[in-house]
Amino acid sequence: MNIASRQQRGVALLVVLWVLALLSLLLGGLAGWVQLESRQALWLHQNTQALMAAEAGMNMAVQGLLDPAQRKRWIADGRLVSLRMDDTQLLVSIRSERGKLDLNSAPVADISRL
Repeated sequence: MNIASRQQRGVALLVVLWVLALLSLLLGGLAGWVQLESRQALWLHQNTQALMAAEAGMNMAVQGLLDPAQRKRWIADGRLVSLRMDDTQLLVSIRSERGKLDLNSAPVADISRL
């Protein structure tokens, strides 16, 4: 065996080691990307579920306010009403806007009493 073939074998080993190192870096990056994508998908699912639950709570509150039966109608006094929607627990509170003071159109005497 001559010296040139021995040097080529050493170079081939170095090339294989570099390729393995680059592949391991590439796979590590891919694993991190997959983990990030799965976290984002989970966050998007939870966010969508929370938005749908909030919208369902508002719709149920409106339905409760418009109930034709007087004794079933919700009262807008700020108390918490606990509702269950699938596997989500909702706490809904309704407050009347009549008890609030419009600062833009209120007389100065009313504002000074605050």
